[in-house]
Amino acid sequence: MSAARSAAAPLAGRLDVLAWNAMGAAIVPDVAEREPSSRNLVRFAFLDPRSRAFYVEWELSARHGIIAQLRAETGRDPDDPVTRALVGDLAVRSEEFGALWAQHDVQGPGQGTSGSGTRSSARSRSTMW
Repeated sequence: MSAARSAAAPLAGRLDVLAWNAMGAAIVPDVAEREPSSRNLVRFAFLDPRSRAFYVEWELSARHGIIAQLRAETGRDPDDPVTRALVGDLAVRSEEFGALWAQHDVQGPGQGTSGSGTRSSARSRSTMW
């Protein structure tokens, strides 16, 4: 499958969306319209109500994919000011984030349940990030 026919939206360790092609923009809601600091899947999952419909199993994705990945990234550089600011902001703005963050789950990309990173789209109801 050629790149033009595949969605691409590479992520940084703290789940910042670094770039995207046209199909990637179609599966990452409003990525092009968001400020660069808001192009983050953790922010999307916990601050955007549309994320509940975007992820097939939101709770599993949030717990075992998103939070666990962010915690693993935090472990690589616990003093990174950008990551600390992201965690602090989310803890204040999302009660659910704060509760899940306090559980200290850690996993890397692609680990965990089949629900971690599973999202819905118009083309596919079960595609992994």
